[in-house]
Amino acid sequence: MMTPRFALAVATGVSTSLAIALVAATIYLTTPDYADVRAGRIDAGYLESNDCRKCHEGNYATWHATFHRTMTQEANPKSVLGDFERDNTITYQGVRAEMVREDGRYWMQLTG
Repeated sequence: MMTPRFALAVATGVSTSLAIALVAATIYLTTPDYADVRAGRIDAGYLESNDCRKCHEGNYATWHATFHRTMTQEANPKSVLGDFERDNTITYQGVRAEMVREDGRYWMQLTG
């Protein structure tokens, strides 16, 4: 005959085991497939488009066919089309945007 204390211990053990199994299964099933994908450049802090392409070919194809692919590149002398060398500013709705280049990096400084 099972004592109430023993029954409680068994129930607690079974409940704890089920809870651990549920947490483990949830972690396993919700870990994205790309979790182990490394960015092309570790110092960049983000994935490159070819990393995404591996799992999302259709999305990559439609994105690549648009102008968006040129707007999400790393800013460098080959990818930046604007003239950052002269005094370029634009004011729109009271906000002034100035294109500046400092230490080889490109910036839009907003004031107003």
